[in-house]
Amino acid sequence: EAHQAPLRGCRIGEFMLRQVAEVGLVRFPDVPCVLLKVREDNLPGQSLYARLGFRRFAVVHEYYDDCDAWDMMLQLGPMLRRPLRADLVARLSGELGFTRAEAEVALRWTRNDFGGALALLTGAVPEFTRISLTYSAQKNIAGT
Repeated sequence: EAHQAPLRGCRIGEFMLRQVAEVGLVRFPDVPCVLLKVREDNLPGQSLYARLGFRRFAVVHEYYDDCDAWDMMLQLGPMLRRPLRADLVARLSGELGFTRAEAEVALRWTRNDFGGALALLTGAVPEFTRISLTYSAQKNIAGT
């Protein structure tokens, strides 16, 4: 397994993630992002994902039996083409002091939801539990 000590540093995980993104974009060109979960205590994994452009956006309590997880997202082409509201970009970057690039990313991720973008930028990320995620998934599958 790639996470075992003798294979660490060989960039196997990076290669695999790059392949997923490249092949995925060809097969599914309209997909706006790649989502993953990583253990809260897996700092090397979080570092790898951040290096490849993933950002943390929510914590999931009790996702693993012994640890919380971070939801991380990598924005892809379709998300980068989402229209932005100039007034919200100006408000976040001008009045509140975030960079224009940070404001644009947050607004794209939240589909121009000012409150959601501000929460992402300030680190006030949503918190979930594994139970609530399971319930939401079951509701979506059932179509209710």
